[in-house]
Amino acid sequence: MTLHVHIDRIVLDGVDPGPGQLARLQAAIEQELGRLLAADAGAAPRAGGAIRAVAGGTLDLGGAPAAPELGRRIAQATYEGIRRDAAPTQPRGTP
Repeated sequence: MTLHVHIDRIVLDGVDPGPGQLARLQAAIEQELGRLLAADAGAAPRAGGAIRAVAGGTLDLGGAPAAPELGRRIAQATYEGIRRDAAPTQPRGTP
């Protein structure tokens, strides 16, 4: 399976990766998210599919991590959002 991850825009409220770190942050997010999705075919979008938006949730950024670690944390939160959105929903009244 070939998987291409492209992130058009990411919103980070209250986070400043530092001067010159944005490219490293983006690369870390794309690499880790690609790795997670490749390992879990059930969470990856269907062929040619795109995901308009994913709510990644709130991250604890204690210790102000460097761009690569911050990227991994963001990717993991994003992956959880994708998995949550990809999970089949149960009809009401179904156990």
